[in-house]
Amino acid sequence: MISGGSTSQSLQLRNYRIHRCDPLSVEGTDVTIIHRAIAVLAIVATASGVFAYESRTYYVPMSDGVRLAADVYLPEGFDSEKKYPAVLELTRYWRATIDPQTGHVQPLWNPVDKALLANGYVLVVVDVRGSGASFGHRLEEYGPTEVKDGFEIVDWV
Repeated sequence: MISGGSTSQSLQLRNYRIHRCDPLSVEGTDVTIIHRAIAVLAIVATASGVFAYESRTYYVPMSDGVRLAADVYLPEGFDSEKKYPAVLELTRYWRATIDPQTGHVQPLWNPVDKALLANGYVLVVVDVRGSGASFGHRLEEYGPTEVKDGFEIVDWV
């Protein structure tokens, strides 16, 4: 429930659940608090409607020569002279789809992706080796090559 003055508005997240994890912590912060903060950001972004962003597509070369397809979404007002927090998503299930009626690319974002981008984060979505528009072959999920690619993508970002 979001309240303000004499009006109140109830917003609901679809397909997102806040749950208690093992008592892990990130720099002393309970993981549940982080989940709740992300949920609140998702509510704010989806409630506010449309937001502006810029997208760029790259082929990122790995050390063995294989190129991975990456989409980089920049928040509105992006300034290349400033540093921004970034979130990286490595996917085996395509970075985006194309609307058959318009031919426009439609990013496959979830509410958290939208919330992060709407709140000034850079979103980087990469097709892992051997999937989507990326080159190469993937012999196993989370295999040594895929993990190494992840480290190289982080360095690239």
